Amino acid sequence: MSHIEASWTSYLTTFDDQLDDLKARFAEDEFIEFPDFGPREVREALDREIVGLLDKHGLKRRINVSRTGGTPRFMEVVGRNPIAEESELIPGTYHSAALRSFLAEITKAGEILPVPFTPEEMVISRLTEIGETHGWHWDDYSYAFVWIVEGPAPEDGGALEYVRDTAWNKEDPRVEEVLAGGRVERRHPATGSAYLLKADTALHRVAPLAREGARRVILCFSYASPGEMDKAVDHTEVDFYSA
Repeated sequence: MSHIEASWTSYLTTFDDQLDDLKARFAEDEFIEFPDFGPREVREALDREIVGLLDKHGLKRRINVSRTGGTPRFMEVVGRNPIAEESELIPGTYHSAALRSFLAEITKAGEILPVPFTPEEMVISRLTEIGETHGWHWDDYSYAFVWIVEGPAPEDGGALEYVRDTAWNKEDPRVEEVLAGGRVERRHPATGSAYLLKADTALHRVAPLAREGARRVILCFSYASPGEMDKAVDHTEVDFYSA
């Protein structure tokens, strides 16, 4: 067992007596936040690597995505390849059997798997300017597990907003219609936390930053359920993270 896997295996046993509550909360909200998540030494190293990768490889993006109705992607990103090439800890955590088993228990998915399209495994993003946002979208695969390296205060924008139980028609997304017909839920995950979202059926976004000096820095892991391993997926927007 690697030292990374051993750290996660030991740490996650501390949640054993909370599992029933965590499962109930995720079933209710299709979202759950884990405050101060991770073994301290692992989490501190993870955060340092995320910021270091952004400083070295971050790409500023200012585009609107047609497959989600022209919604904006105004942020700085690092795609999967630089992460995998320069970090042992981040991919080791992404592939951790202990972490994936923990998430599978909470979601009652039976099993949670690395996505079958490797460029979508992981991405880092940073928002630092007023108006920067990861606009309304759905994910290609079931679960997004997001690490908050730096989260803005609720009054500073940058909230996670989502509408549950929705479907993505890539040819005719009708985002405004979905928003008008659903209830937008808002969450403000704190610095040091991580959260899990049922991201393929939740239309979601990171709301625009609203104050000068506010920042949002995250690492996102994408995971699939067993039934998604062979499904046909159009990955048109993946170049956004690397090109």
